[in-house]
Amino acid sequence: MKILIVEDEPNVHHMIGAILRNDYFGVEIDVAETGNSALARYNTFGPYALVITDYAHPGGLYADELVAAIRASNPQQAVLLQTGNAGDHIDAFIQRWKDIPYLSKPWKVAEFRALVKQLVA
Repeated sequence: MKILIVEDEPNVHHMIGAILRNDYFGVEIDVAETGNSALARYNTFGPYALVITDYAHPGGLYADELVAAIRASNPQQAVLLQTGNAGDHIDAFIQRWKDIPYLSKPWKVAEFRALVKQLVA
C-alpha cells in the first residue's frame, strides 16, 4: 500500500508517517511539501491507496486545486484533508468535496486512525 502525505511541516509529516508505519506493515510513504510537488509525484507514482493533504501549501496549488487535478485523472482517489486553517475557504472545500473527510489540527490520533482505516479498507 502506498500513501502520499502532502504537508510542509516536517514534524507533522514525520508523525503521520510514524503512525502509518506502526499501523500498516510494509506501507510505502511518499512525502511532498508543496501542492505542485505532490501533483508531480502523483502523476509519476500514483495512484495511491490514500492522499493525506494539508489545505495550504507553500508556493500555491492548495488542496482544492490539488484534489481537482488528481480527481480529473482518478475520480475515485481516496483523500483525507487535515488542516489548522479555518474559514470560508475550508467551508467551500468541504461543500465541494463532500466525500473527503476533514480533520482539524490538532487532531486526535484515534480519530486519524479511524478515518485512515475507513478510507483504505
